[in-house]
Amino acid sequence: MKFATKAKQNLYNLIHDISDNRKNYVKNPQTDFVRNRKLSLEKTTHFLPSMSGQPAQDELLDFYNHAEYTPTVSALTQQRDKISPVYFPETLRCFNCWYPGKIKYKDYRLLACDGSDINIFRNPSDPASYYRNSSNGKGFNILHINALYDLCNRSYQMLHIVGRHGQNEQRALVDFMKAYTADDKCIFIADRNYVSWNILANAQHWNLKYVIRAKDITSNGILHTFHINQTVGEADMNLSINLTRLKRCINKKQPERFRTMATNVTFDFISPGEKGVFPIGFRLARIQIGKDKYESLLTNFFPS
Repeated sequence: MKFATKAKQNLYNLIHDISDNRKNYVKNPQTDFVRNRKLSLEKTTHFLPSMSGQPAQDELLDFYNHAEYTPTVSALTQQRDKISPVYFPETLRCFNCWYPGKIKYKDYRLLACDGSDINIFRNPSDPASYYRNSSNGKGFNILHINALYDLCNRSYQMLHIVGRHGQNEQRALVDFMKAYTADDKCIFIADRNYVSWNILANAQHWNLKYVIRAKDITSNGILHTFHINQTVGEADMNLSINLTRLKRCINKKQPERFRTMATNVTFDFISPGEKGVFPIGFRLARIQIGKDKYESLLTNFFPS
């Protein structure tokens, strides 16, 4: 049996088993998917990933082989709305348990996080995803997806999907991190838009490894805090800072060792107005990629 065929069969078996415990995965356990319908929880789950961009009614006709009893789009919408938001993430998690991924890089799993926008059907009544492109335009809807991808085993591990207006890529990465422990031996890899004190602090707190590309020392990003000589060229150095919310927590003898965070900055370990100091440290690797061009990588892998 081909791997793809076996994987598909395992997925269908998993969907069947999860659907048998439907009360844990529907919004109203007493009423949702209780009656015998053409679109049961299991059938609905089979159908949704099979859609290929055609009008929903055409997709349903293809799925049911143009049978007389083919459900309507309205029926699909009603059944889909009964599914709890935890259902599909749990299905993905259980499916990945079938294929845990044995390929590693120097005994570590490489987990890359990135985000992307996708256009969906127009729905002006959804403020989380709807955009007006002009005063007379019809507008459009966008979802934002953050995905955690296992680079060595080429498999998606977690997804975070929200309306484009509600996107928070840094929070999504923190949520992904919290699903793992140090014993899982993972390296989280991300691009510049994921850099924040909160992500670095969470990784340090949970003892999780990371490699994140940051804005260079010549920009106004996190590295600007350290006032590194811009003529330094390539560099490999350890950096540390004490994060706080209140100026009165700063040691007046070493003010350069502290950074005061604004009240609108998300930081899980010190609330706005709260007294406290969070020491944080990481390693900077600045690599030359061309004439007068450098990339800065932040990591908590330190030299032995």
